[in-house]
Amino acid sequence: MKKNKFRRIAAISLTVVMLLGCSVMSVFAADGSEEVAPDRTVTYSGGSEEQTSLTISQQDFFVNSKDLMPGEPGRTQTVRIENAGSENVKVWLKSESVEGLTQQQQELLNSLPMKITAHMQNGDKTVLYDGTTAGALVKNGTGDLTVEEHGVSLGWLETGNYATLEVVISAPVTIGNEFQSMNSMVDWVFVVEGIDEEPDDVPDITDDEIPQTGDTTFVLPAVLGVLLSIGVIVALLVYRKKRA
Repeated sequence: MKKNKFRRIAAISLTVVMLLGCSVMSVFAADGSEEVAPDRTVTYSGGSEEQTSLTISQQDFFVNSKDLMPGEPGRTQTVRIENAGSENVKVWLKSESVEGLTQQQQELLNSLPMKITAHMQNGDKTVLYDGTTAGALVKNGTGDLTVEEHGVSLGWLETGNYATLEVVISAPVTIGNEFQSMNSMVDWVFVVEGIDEEPDDVPDITDDEIPQTGDTTFVLPAVLGVLLSIGVIVALLVYRKKRA
């Protein structure tokens, strides 16, 4: 029978610097398709359980932005997740807390609004998360990046296809001066799920499984998984507008 398998077998740390405040050019067309290249690209190339190929286009994220200003529109950044492997895979996104943060650093993560929208190659789009940079479920929000073991599912990614995550982060005008020039961090984890079929059993086909054509076994013999640990550094410059 077919069994869903998860495993974190590769890790890459990225610095995600949220320095916002400038005008932004839209990177998506009206129909949801992508017009320009994404800011960063994560490419999954498959591999064995012992060695998985995962490459990142650049090590810095949000590097082209500068200064997160309270009350200004959030800066939009994009990261494309490509499946260059030979198997269809399901991708998950999870947010994990970083040890050693002060209470104020955690409060900062809980104060900055963040929205993540997944744009699929066929033009479909889904709001995966609408809350704060901490990733937890908030009142009247959408999604929970901290839930259970794998967080939120981006859906199945077929061989040769990609999905683009549109990440928008802003700072409310009400944020306090106590957060001025403060940094904070959270880990983002990308997990790849594959299907392992045991040849001695009769396959059980469900609506959740991907279509099978030709050889129904995956190249990876047992477990598929990729861990992408993204350090999110929030550089915040708080200012107050003087009244006339």
